[in-house]
Amino acid sequence: MSLLPSFQQVPNEIIYIALSALVAIIIWLEGQTLKATKGKMPESTWFHLGSLIDTVWFFVSLACLYYLSFQSIAICVPIAYVLYSFFGWIYGTSLISKEGIPDSPDDLVIPLPFVAYNQSFALIFFALCIGVLKFPTFNPNINLPFNINALF
Repeated sequence: MSLLPSFQQVPNEIIYIALSALVAIIIWLEGQTLKATKGKMPESTWFHLGSLIDTVWFFVSLACLYYLSFQSIAICVPIAYVLYSFFGWIYGTSLISKEGIPDSPDDLVIPLPFVAYNQSFALIFFALCIGVLKFPTFNPNINLPFNINALF
């Protein structure tokens, strides 16, 4: 038996949750980059790609809520991401408006409390994703065609 199955055998809900764990890692890495630049937007391609993935994942999560059938606590994964994005936009806007909106996007500095908000979410969201995938008591209706414990 192969450690990883073909994607045809894995339910879409599981693929979404596993990719959500990767998105959590991307969010955390973006935060590390912003901390290193003291909130200045880095000019790296991977950072811009990561930001695009974060934004697109909001819409993917909304679509998954509508089209997929999450069982038990697994429904918390897309709901958590949608809430994080929505309230993050509100929180980030309020923090930036307190400091004054710069004239140029190049002058924009992301407030460090917002970076902390993102990284805190990333850690908890990653734990939620892994918990839903790994522990059958959290989601008894997930029948994986492979042994998830072999991955961790």
